[in-house]
Amino acid sequence: MNLEPVLNDAGVDEHTSDSRRLGPFRLLKRIGVGGYGAVYEALDERLNRTVAIKILHDPSPDARRRMLSEARASAGLEHPAFVKVLDVFESHSELALVMELVRGQTLSALREHGPLPLRRGLLLIRQIAVAMASAHAGGRVHADLKPANLMLSDNDQVRILDFGLARDLHPDSGPNPDSRDGSGTLAYMAPELLLGRGPHPGSDIYALGAIAAELMGQNRPYAELDGARLAHELIHGRRAPSAQLPEQAGPLRALIDHMCARVPEQRCATMTQVLAGIDEQLNALRTASDVRPPAPHRRHWPWLLTGVLVLAALWLGPLLTSGGTRWPDLSMQSDLDRAEQLLQAFDHQGHVAEAIALLESRLTAQPEHAASAANLAIAYCLRYASDDRDEAWLQRANTAADIALRADPQLARAQASKGWALEFQSRPAEALPFFQYALMLDPGDRYALLGQARAAARLGQDTLAAETLANAMQRHPKDRVFVDALGTWHFSHARYVEAESAFRQAIALDPLSVVSRSNLNAVLLRRDRPEEALAVLQDGLRLRPDGRLYSNLGTVLYALGRYAEATDAYRAAVSAERGSPNDYLRWANLADALRQLPGREQDALAAYRTTVSLLAPLLARNAEDVTLASRSALYRAKLQDCDASKQTAATVRAQPNLSVDVRFRLAQAAELCGAREQALADLVLASTQGLPLKTIAQEPELLALRRDPRYQTHILATFSPSASNEVRPNE
Repeated sequence: MNLEPVLNDAGVDEHTSDSRRLGPFRLLKRIGVGGYGAVYEALDERLNRTVAIKILHDPSPDARRRMLSEARASAGLEHPAFVKVLDVFESHSELALVMELVRGQTLSALREHGPLPLRRGLLLIRQIAVAMASAHAGGRVHADLKPANLMLSDNDQVRILDFGLARDLHPDSGPNPDSRDGSGTLAYMAPELLLGRGPHPGSDIYALGAIAAELMGQNRPYAELDGARLAHELIHGRRAPSAQLPEQAGPLRALIDHMCARVPEQRCATMTQVLAGIDEQLNALRTASDVRPPAPHRRHWPWLLTGVLVLAALWLGPLLTSGGTRWPDLSMQSDLDRAEQLLQAFDHQGHVAEAIALLESRLTAQPEHAASAANLAIAYCLRYASDDRDEAWLQRANTAADIALRADPQLARAQASKGWALEFQSRPAEALPFFQYALMLDPGDRYALLGQARAAARLGQDTLAAETLANAMQRHPKDRVFVDALGTWHFSHARYVEAESAFRQAIALDPLSVVSRSNLNAVLLRRDRPEEALAVLQDGLRLRPDGRLYSNLGTVLYALGRYAEATDAYRAAVSAERGSPNDYLRWANLADALRQLPGREQDALAAYRTTVSLLAPLLARNAEDVTLASRSALYRAKLQDCDASKQTAATVRAQPNLSVDVRFRLAQAAELCGAREQALADLVLASTQGLPLKTIAQEPELLALRRDPRYQTHILATFSPSASNEVRPNE
C-alpha cells in the first residue's frame, strides 16, 4: 500500500464536505488516495495540532497486516528523516494510522521540472543515504524506496514515507511475500526481489541508485519499458542504469552502476560505502568549481537560496570594494552598512534573515563584489553551525569564498572567508595560512582574528590561540563575540572562574544573546551550580526557543539524574522545529539519556547509530581532530564496537596537549570496553588538568569504576571540585 501523507496535486487535494470526525481527529481535507483507502490532513483537537491520517476502509487481513507493519517499523526509527507514526487505532470498520504532517513535494513531483543539477541531486541523495544507513544499522530495510515515497519538505529536508513494506533483518528470514506481489514499484526493485529473494540492505541500495539516475538524468532507467519487458530487462539486460545521465557525469555514472549492479554481491556493500562515493563526487564537483573562471556578466546566482534564515558573520567595519576609481554606489554602501549592523548581532531573531536578503540583493546587482561574497561565505558557515548542520551550507560557503578571492585576492575579508570555509570543513591546517595572510592585510579584521583563534586551538597551537584572543580583546574590548570566544577558551582549559566572568560580561554587552546564555549555563553546570544554570536557560528560552538552550537544559537535567525529563529536552534539541536534527552531539546526548531509562536500550542504540552516521563524514574530513575522534571512540564503545573504539582512542592518546574533556571521554570509552587500568590512567591525567570530581561522580558509566579501590588511591588525591556531563560552550 502506497498512500502518500502529503501530496499537493490538485486532483486529490479535496476539502471534506462534512468536517468528518474520526475519534479525536477532525478531518480537514484529503491529500492522498490509494487502492486501500485515503490520507487526510486532520486536526488533533486534544493537542491542537495538524496531523496526517491514513485510513483503511473495511481493511482486509492483508491490508491490516501491512498497516500494523508500517506502524511498528516507523516507531523503531530514530533518524529525523523518517516520518514519525504517532498512533494507530480502529474506529468502527476503519483502521487509522496517525502520522506527522509533512508539507512539501515528492521527489517525483520535483523531477517533473527537469533533471536536477548534479550537486543538488547528490546532496538530496546523500540525505537519504544517511537516513537509510541508520535504519540498516538498526536492522531495518525499507523495501519500497522510490521518488513518490520521498518528500522534500519546505525546509529542504528529505523525508522518507511509507515503511509499509519494511521488515526486520534476521539471518533466517525467508522471502517477503510483499516483494513478489507488485507492492514494491517495479522500476526500483532489485533483480533478486523479482526472483523471490526477500528485501535486504542491498535492495535499498539498488533502489537509491535508480532514484539517483532518475533525478539527475533525462528519465528513470528503462522508462520506455513496463510490465514483463521491464522485469526481463532488470534481470537479464545489459544496459547500464546510468546510460541516460549527461556526459560530464562520468564518475557519477560509475557510482550509480555500482549501486545498481544486477548481481547483489557486485553492488555497493553498505550505505556507508554509498556515502563515501557520494562525498567523493561532491568533492570532485567542488574542486571543479574552484578552478572554473567566473562568468564576467552573470546576473543570477542559482546556488543561493534567497530569503532563508542564515546565521551570519560578526564583522562590523568599513566597506572595502574592488574595482577602479569610479564613485561608489551609495545605495550599495547603505545596504552593506545595514547588513554589517545586523550581522554583528547575529543571534537576534530576524536580524540574519534581513542581512542575508540585503547581501544576496547586492550580489544579484553586482555578482563579483568581493566584500559581499566574502561576508556571505562566512554567513553560510555560521548557518551550518546553527540549528541546521546541513553540509550544503559548507558547499555554498566554499563557492562564495572562491568568488570573493577571484574578485579581489588582496581583500582581507576574502582571505578570511576562505579560511572560514576550510575551518568549518574541519581543515584547520589549510585554513590557518588564509587567516594569517588576511591579518597581514588588515590586522584588525574580526573574521580573521576569530578564525585564527579557532583554527589554532583546534591544531593544539595554544600559544598562537591565546595571543590572537589577547590581540582581539585589545582591539575590540566591547565586542561580545570575542568576549564569548575568550570565555570558551578558558572553559576548554578548565579555567571555570575566568570563563564564567567572560560569559557574564558577554551577556552584559548583549542582553539578547542566547549564545552567551547557553555558554554561561555550561560553565555554571561545570561549577556544580545547577539551579543557577537552569535559571539562565529559562531566561534564554523566554527570549526564543533555541536548540542550544534545549540541549543544555537536557544536560542539566541529566546531571541531576532526571533522565526522562532530559530525554524530552534532548528530543526538542534534535527536532526540526526547535533544534537541529543534523547535530551529532545532540543525538549523542539523547542516546545517553535514553541509555539510563529502563526498557529504552534499543532506542538508545538507534540514537547512537544516528550519532555515528552524522559524525562519520566530519571525522573523515579531518581524522586528526582529537575532539571528533575522542567522541567517535566513546560512541563506538557505547555501541560495543570496542575494536574500533580502542583503535581510535589509541590514535588520540598519541597526540599532544589533550584537553580535559578529551581525556574524560577516553576514560569513559576505556571503561565501557573493559580496560579499567587505561580508564584510571586517563582519569588521573584529566583530574590533574582540572577535571572536577563531581563530573566523575555524576557519570553513570563510571559507577563500577568508582567502587574500585584504585579509584580511591589514584583519583581522589588529584581532584578539584565542580561537575557536569558533556557540556559544550558555543563556539
